[in-house]
Amino acid sequence: MVVLAVATAAFCGVVAAGIENGRDRAAARAVPGDVRVDGERFAPDTTDALAALPGVRAVTPLLVEPGQRPYADQAGRFGGIGETRVVLVDIARFTEVARRAGVPVTVPDPLRATTDGTTPLPALVSPTLAGEFVDAGLADAAGRHPAWLDVQGNRLPMRTTATVEEFPLVDRDVTRFVVLPWPALPADALHPLVPTGFLLAGDRVDPAAVARVVGEGQQRYQRAGTVTGGERPRQPTVTTRSAVRAELGGSGVNGLLVFGFTIGAVGGGVLGLLALAFAVLAGARGRGQVLSRLRTMGLSRRQWRGLLLVELTPLVLVSVLTGAVVGALLPVLLTPVLGLPAFTGGMAVRARFEPGLVAGVLGLAVLALGFAVAVEALNNRRMRLGEVLRLGEES
Repeated sequence: MVVLAVATAAFCGVVAAGIENGRDRAAARAVPGDVRVDGERFAPDTTDALAALPGVRAVTPLLVEPGQRPYADQAGRFGGIGETRVVLVDIARFTEVARRAGVPVTVPDPLRATTDGTTPLPALVSPTLAGEFVDAGLADAAGRHPAWLDVQGNRLPMRTTATVEEFPLVDRDVTRFVVLPWPALPADALHPLVPTGFLLAGDRVDPAAVARVVGEGQQRYQRAGTVTGGERPRQPTVTTRSAVRAELGGSGVNGLLVFGFTIGAVGGGVLGLLALAFAVLAGARGRGQVLSRLRTMGLSRRQWRGLLLVELTPLVLVSVLTGAVVGALLPVLLTPVLGLPAFTGGMAVRARFEPGLVAGVLGLAVLALGFAVAVEALNNRRMRLGEVLRLGEES
């Protein structure tokens, strides 16, 4: 009974921690900073205007081009590749924003090299897109047969540096994507690259102030004469990581799920203590007889407690640790069939042994041992020495 109760508590604790971790990763994938801005095209000086806002510690421009079809050559010959999402980031500034926001981001070293767009750009490519490149004989790692991308009127060559299943800023339902370092185009380039979004890191950044600055930056770009006619550009959107995280763990089923598992963990721990108390009481009479006889031979109260600890410690540790191990291993087997990614924004729930959970198990073991000793001591006080010895003689 003790093992079952502790296993239930450990299972609920591991699953609850896994769900919370999955939601954190989902929010960090959507906003790998503190604030994310998405829009059409912004004036280049918008980056500096955002950096001047109160609380902002780092800013990086983003350039996202959905629906691009890679070419086989610079002339624009179709390469047989499906629609691809192209993401350009200033790697140094991007990693700085993520670091200041406390978001772990891993970027391969080749993407950190400075490029000017005249040689094939190193690229992170999704597995689906990498397979299509291989079939088409394009974007090889050496750059002998680069694929070409049309980014804001610039034909940029690229080569595959690494294949990644996912990358921040890219939605999980996007199967074809490529991430490129922002090239240093000449100042007199015919089509200078301009950002279509931004990523900010900071403390207590006002989303309304960010929306005002980026709205003005988009208007400045339009007034510059670069955009004429056509539909009116959509208003920029400002998204905070905290808002995404709150939405994932908000009201309804999402909000109750972790709460339910937390209650299960606490309830399992309480039931484990009660089951342990019953297990201790079941053998209390026999131990009381032995200890009472030893006390008549001069056993001190301190020595009595020591003997009690020696007897109860194996029972408590084996029960608690066995239950904890069983409960911690169950999520590894059951998580794939529980459908928990539906509650974490599509992120896989990983059964992880968090330091807090390990500390909780150790704390539960110590608490259980102290509780068992207290129950035994209370029971012995209720039975007088003579009564215990007399019961022992009658039995």
